[in-house]
Amino acid sequence: MRQIDRLTGSEARTMANPWGDWGDEARGTWSGSKVSSTSALQLLTVYGCNRFICEGISTLPVDTFRGAGGDVVPVQNPHWLEEPTVDLDRVAWLTQILTSLLLAGNAYLRIVRRDLVIDQLIPLDPTKVTVQRDKGRKSYVVAGEPVSSFDILHIPGVMQPGSDVGMSPIEAARQTIGLGLAALEQGARHFGQGMVMPGVIEDPGD
Repeated sequence: MRQIDRLTGSEARTMANPWGDWGDEARGTWSGSKVSSTSALQLLTVYGCNRFICEGISTLPVDTFRGAGGDVVPVQNPHWLEEPTVDLDRVAWLTQILTSLLLAGNAYLRIVRRDLVIDQLIPLDPTKVTVQRDKGRKSYVVAGEPVSSFDILHIPGVMQPGSDVGMSPIEAARQTIGLGLAALEQGARHFGQGMVMPGVIEDPGD
């Protein structure tokens, strides 16, 4: 099997990332392909599902209500919901949050306040955020800098019991995605070589 792998050029390797290094760790799979949240997007199924879910949810109308039980009344949407950041509208903002949840399993937003009132919620790169415990209280490290939990909104995805963070869907499906990436690479290399096998088969007979 190893000889066939060498002939077809399909030995284990790290797949190139055309979008640049976003800092997430690529992990090996049984197929030999290394999978990260960015390399997984090279698989059209992963990209398509992520885009379909983001576009479907981020464009839904949003209404705000106040109260509890039977005394719920509609109120005007808060400023941060209509203009989440100075650079993003609500659709783009929700798309970034959903992409973080779908790929990394967690979304982190930096809370910017003005006179103790929320003014902006800025999405953070989930690969740059670490969750830790300080004397039992949850705290965060963003790009190497400690940040108080008072200034971070953490939205976890599916969580295992006792965990502080959500489970990455990419990690959960790593072996399946790795198989898809390996098949994609194998097919691309086959056509790139003009569909000619780089080897010679000899028959000891006539």
